[in-house]
Amino acid sequence: MVGRVFLTSASACGFAILQSTVLYKLLPSNVAPDIAMIILVASALYYGSIPGEISGFFIGLCIDAISLAPFGFHAFIFVLIGYLSGKIRGSFSLKPILVPVSLAALATLTKYIFAVLLSFFFELKLGLIRYFSLRTVWELLANIVLAPLIFFIVFLIYENVDQGRRVNG
Repeated sequence: MVGRVFLTSASACGFAILQSTVLYKLLPSNVAPDIAMIILVASALYYGSIPGEISGFFIGLCIDAISLAPFGFHAFIFVLIGYLSGKIRGSFSLKPILVPVSLAALATLTKYIFAVLLSFFFELKLGLIRYFSLRTVWELLANIVLAPLIFFIVFLIYENVDQGRRVNG
């Protein structure tokens, strides 16, 4: 389980750094898909809620370290997303396009809803318009479009890693 969590956390943290530095500059309107969150959802769906929670915690801490949010803000949100994604493991066939699209949309909405709730808790006074704007809609659409590809790549990598462990172990 440690290898699974490390693989997920390291790759998602790498993408979190990439999307906060490079992708925002390259894409129009400074809207980038949340690739780290989609990787977390895919891995939690593949491995379950406990690895999803742990990976979500480390990914969230990484995002907290590179953002201006209070420490633990993103960690809480990503733990919740990892847990909820892992709880529905085995409930769906993972191959259709509809499942990654639906889960990416739900995770994105969960992220923004809990960001609003936590901003009230932390008394950030950012206002609802910061969270629910046209930029949010574009991020949601970008996540939906990229989710099937990211799910396919993540599942392919995890299947190869798990198959390699069975052969060598």
